[in-house]
Amino acid sequence: MVRKGWFAVTLSLLVAPAGAAALDDPMRPPNEQQTRSVVSHPQLQLTAVMIHRDRRIAVINGQRVREGSQIAGSTVLAINPSTVTLRRNGRLTALSLLDLRVKTISKTRNQE
Repeated sequence: MVRKGWFAVTLSLLVAPAGAAALDDPMRPPNEQQTRSVVSHPQLQLTAVMIHRDRRIAVINGQRVREGSQIAGSTVLAINPSTVTLRRNGRLTALSLLDLRVKTISKTRNQE
């Protein structure tokens, strides 16, 4: 009787790993396994501008830069009170200190 019990336990331990095979995640987005080999440029974010007499400093991605400095492959051309102009591969980019998007309240059915 004890032998049959041990046999059942041993058999269940041998069969259990077969049931634990790799499972597919039903919530995984399609094509999730495909990786992109496209090189993307880092997102630059202007967080502060300090101007005092002839000294201009900007904070981009937490790093202090001056006119002529390099950051993430871009050259800082100009620092203004609310914008910084950068050049990367001959293309100009302006980083803005303020988010210029204005949010508005949408009308509800009762307001129409």
